[in-house]
Amino acid sequence: MNSEVTFTAKVRVSLDANAMPDRVGWRSGIRPNHRIPGRDHEMFIGTLTFSDREWLRPGECADATGSFMVMPADVPLFVPGFSWELCEGKSTVGTAEFLERKDA
Repeated sequence: MNSEVTFTAKVRVSLDANAMPDRVGWRSGIRPNHRIPGRDHEMFIGTLTFSDREWLRPGECADATGSFMVMPADVPLFVPGFSWELCEGKSTVGTAEFLERKDA
């Protein structure tokens, strides 16, 4: 049995304006689906809390603190520069880039 690994990290979040037409954006504390590139049906859990704002609008980019729960085999992926997709259901609406681990 694999037990999930939890950690906190600083990440950079970008929302795609074309993927979110007529949308106000995301409020701090959002829990989108997080998808590792190349794994269409595998997600991991994470909450994003924006560092300097309450809302992130489509087309904008902001730093955030992420609290994540991932499978042990995926932990080595989370190094500075690693990026993954942020989704609403199956639709990709943005990306996140790992900047640094905060609880290490």
